[in-house]
Amino acid sequence: MKNRYARKSILCSEKYYGRGFHSPGGYEVLDLLFKTLELDNIENVLEVGSGLGAATHYFNKYFGAQVIGLDLSQDMVDICKKRQTSDESKKVEFIQGDLRFTEFNKNHFDLIWIRETLLYIPENERKKVWNNFYSFLKPGGTLAIIEWCRERESVPDEVVEYRKTSNHHDQYPYELLSDLGNSGFTIFLLKDLTNLYVQNLKDGLNILQEMENEFKKDFTVEEFKALVERVELKIRAFTRRDFIMTLVKAKK
Repeated sequence: MKNRYARKSILCSEKYYGRGFHSPGGYEVLDLLFKTLELDNIENVLEVGSGLGAATHYFNKYFGAQVIGLDLSQDMVDICKKRQTSDESKKVEFIQGDLRFTEFNKNHFDLIWIRETLLYIPENERKKVWNNFYSFLKPGGTLAIIEWCRERESVPDEVVEYRKTSNHHDQYPYELLSDLGNSGFTIFLLKDLTNLYVQNLKDGLNILQEMENEFKKDFTVEEFKALVERVELKIRAFTRRDFIMTLVKAKK
């Protein structure tokens, strides 16, 4: 995971996902997620795994909220800070830190948002994460999770290898819901976003292939090929439902 989230690899992936994004779908998907989650009265937001900051800034623009973006990658945080204007930095703050150990004030956030990040946390360390999130949220605050989950135990070798090399610790949806309930959360929504995610991946791959020559001005042929192969593997895995993309809304 370390190499993939170093500066050059980050900027390479951004060519595929779009400026400021490290997940597919862009602002269109964010709008859809916000409406699906029926979020309102949002004043303070913690985005966990804030990446290149497009969503982080969008929380401020959409809700008028004060936002903290937390990311493990110092390179991610450095890029976000360098791109910020002075006015933006008053409303949106980027912090480097590990979600397992970074502390925030109790009863502070109206919304904690975590997208495609939990799968890097080993199973035996998740209880601490959920307990921390529960304490950081205001009473009635929302935890929004958009995350890879596993659908079945038997998967092709390419998925086994991908999990190993990516250091993934994905779990079944029922395990996720059980963990949240044990930490005091009430589940308000569970939705399967797999078909949308696959379409977003395919749309992004088409754009990437169309801009191959432009891409190679900044990155090597090998880097382009590796990115395409990684996206194609994700498309195959989610289409087969080796993984599913799950949306959860839980409240304190």
